[in-house]
Amino acid sequence: MDKTYEWEVANLPLELQFILECLQPNADTAVIGRRWAGSRLNGEKIIDLARHHRVYPSLYLKLKQLAKPVLPNSVLQTLQQDYYANTLMMLRLSAEMQRVVAALAEHGIRSLQLKGPVIAHELYGDISQRTSKDLDILVPIEDVDRAEAVLEELGYYDRDPAPRLFNDLKWKTHHSCFEHTANHTQIELHWRLSPDAVKEVSFEQLWAQRRIYEQTGSSIPYLGPEHLFHYLVSHGARHGWFRLRWLHDIAQLASACEDGGESLMEETRRNGGAAAVGQALVLARELLGVRLPRELLPLADSPLAHRLVRCIFPFIQETVTISPIPEEKKMALLYKRYTFMLLTSREKLTHFIGKLYPSAWDAQTLPLPKGLHFLYFPLRPFLYFYRRLKQPRKRVSI
Repeated sequence: MDKTYEWEVANLPLELQFILECLQPNADTAVIGRRWAGSRLNGEKIIDLARHHRVYPSLYLKLKQLAKPVLPNSVLQTLQQDYYANTLMMLRLSAEMQRVVAALAEHGIRSLQLKGPVIAHELYGDISQRTSKDLDILVPIEDVDRAEAVLEELGYYDRDPAPRLFNDLKWKTHHSCFEHTANHTQIELHWRLSPDAVKEVSFEQLWAQRRIYEQTGSSIPYLGPEHLFHYLVSHGARHGWFRLRWLHDIAQLASACEDGGESLMEETRRNGGAAAVGQALVLARELLGVRLPRELLPLADSPLAHRLVRCIFPFIQETVTISPIPEEKKMALLYKRYTFMLLTSREKLTHFIGKLYPSAWDAQTLPLPKGLHFLYFPLRPFLYFYRRLKQPRKRVSI
């Protein structure tokens, strides 16, 4: 472990340190049993942390392998129940994924799975070993309206419908959230991989390098290995890695690099995101003991990557939930500074321009006839600050 991070890791709750050791890709159960035998671990806290970080399937399976249990049997039984419940959830999501992908294909709409059961099987070899609360599906932006119509035909509704102004679908957001009226399955329909990136891989590039998941008896397209790595890094970094599940995914991918990280390094050079990739690699090394591929070491040595790492330790240490920003004011300010650090110079410029550009929220705040929509441009600053005054403790959409 880098001495730079010894204090931060040592300052994490003892129970979280135990969970991190169990999650290491090459964790030795005999060593874990000896190291933690007789320790005063709080079983209830371990359960709470495992649920918060969504890592209870992997933790349960690791604890089962210990020759001498270091936790009360009641803890293992609770984690077992969570594991079985998650297995049923993943089976339901898997069936729904097949149904939705087939329906989209029938309407000539190409789609790519971003996470969910496919990624669970890809990373862990079994869909029961990763949690997912929804399906994340990417479609070409020109097919978004048709894809939304297909979802509505299947019984889904938009959980947060809002009018669209001046094509702000492309400018302001990257996905919509849908929920099924009967079975309550949730789907995030994406047309971009991330909300802030100026430079992003096109759907055609992603489609050209797609892989096919066939474990379900259907052909389910999903991201190629390099694109999957960068998407998961971008997603985890954007959320401050407040769930260790995302970092566990990165550890699995980084440990499985067969070419020493060469292809990942090349993809990073082409499409950016070096700071976030470096941050993810440092976290995987320091928290999960991953031996980084030689080609990726320059990214992990980046000063900006290390500054980003230090920024997110409070989120992990305090088990902060960022959805979309922490409730506690101090953490919210830290998170805003952190996410701004993630942006490149061009992305920061785009971010500021975006604040001046009208959004659907302006139309909700002050509905105007279509012929007067041009007035949203001069009214934009007033409407934005009005929302901030009306909802001071909540995130105000831009």
